[in-house]
Amino acid sequence: MTGDYYYFEGAAGKIYQAPLSNPPNSKFVFQLPLNEMRDGYVFASLYADGNQAYLKYHTGGAIMGSDHLIKLNEDATALEVDNGYSNYKKFDAYTVRVEQGFPPSNNNLKIKKNSEVKFVKIGNPEFAYGLFIKHESTQTSDQGNDDL
Repeated sequence: MTGDYYYFEGAAGKIYQAPLSNPPNSKFVFQLPLNEMRDGYVFASLYADGNQAYLKYHTGGAIMGSDHLIKLNEDATALEVDNGYSNYKKFDAYTVRVEQGFPPSNNNLKIKKNSEVKFVKIGNPEFAYGLFIKHESTQTSDQGNDDL
């Protein structure tokens, strides 16, 4: 729920927006893609960041797939704002993006002013940001960290 609307997934992978003041007056906003790995549509999650609604879903396999982040607007339009393996957080004036692909790589922290289109790399290029690195005897593993 964000602002004056709430969002929900209906039948056949359709995402809808409904006004809080008149829930039966829902509008179609976005069509989820079919799942390539099994029958049906991709699994999706909806969340709010402040007064902005977002939809997240994954296509393809675990390593060769891609995460998708969709911005759901109050005018019942949708816009893909990010795809790949990353963590993405919009602040008042800036947006931060951390690449979290496999295999993990250094120099993966980016930022942009919200009025601009292109991200710029920041931070120490020798560091891998946004990852929890676990060392056990002779093995090292990593896991994406969503803390921004």
